[in-house]
Amino acid sequence: MKTVFIVSAGVDYEGSSPIKGFATRDEADRFANSCYAYDSERPAWPGTDDADKVRDRKMAKQDRWAKKHPAGEDHSSSDYYNVAEIPFIKDSND
Repeated sequence: MKTVFIVSAGVDYEGSSPIKGFATRDEADRFANSCYAYDSERPAWPGTDDADKVRDRKMAKQDRWAKKHPAGEDHSSSDYYNVAEIPFIKDSND
């Protein structure tokens, strides 16, 4: 049976959402690992004592970082990326 490998991004208290599918586990694992690596480079959040200009600069960096996230901006605050192997079922109309 053919399978596909789905990467899901999740937040601990919200569950997860599938974000991308791959033909091989290796491709899916590489993508998930690229998300973790990108997460480790997240810019610093503004501090409570930061001046307005500093806060605005830090938030602009956060926004740019999120827009370039491999998982997409909507999943840039994910806590984890899981890979699931799913059976591929061919549509009977094909």
